[in-house]
Amino acid sequence: MTFRVEAVKVRDPERSIWLRLSSLRSCIRRMCHATGERFDDAGARYGIGRPAPWPAPPDESLLLAVLEDVEARRAPALERRRAFDAARRQSKRQGNRQLSKLDRAELRRVRDPAADGIVSTGRTHDEASHAGTDPVRRRGCLWWWP
Repeated sequence: MTFRVEAVKVRDPERSIWLRLSSLRSCIRRMCHATGERFDDAGARYGIGRPAPWPAPPDESLLLAVLEDVEARRAPALERRRAFDAARRQSKRQGNRQLSKLDRAELRRVRDPAADGIVSTGRTHDEASHAGTDPVRRRGCLWWWP
């Protein structure tokens, strides 16, 4: 389901508090997907990490406060994504059907804000992470040994 559907479920007082908590976790998961944050980190920040810390049902005010914060944190990421999408549609109208290297880097930044500091060296991940080591072939696979 979408973020909005899950948010409506969290706000619905007719639903079980446990179902509302499950919907809140879904909202947090979608917020993490939009912002690039890890779900475990967000769950720990909101006190909704694994395993469930409540022997008793959580308070309704807590659910609503967490939902409001999740919506606030998700909004800037969505704005960045909408701006990129609008610029992409405009460039497609002008005939630029393929992403340039700069557009790919921008899309990577929009999808994962934590990747801002990552600079491409022009090498593949394996080459970069195993620089200075010798590859060894075993049964058709390439193994790296330090």
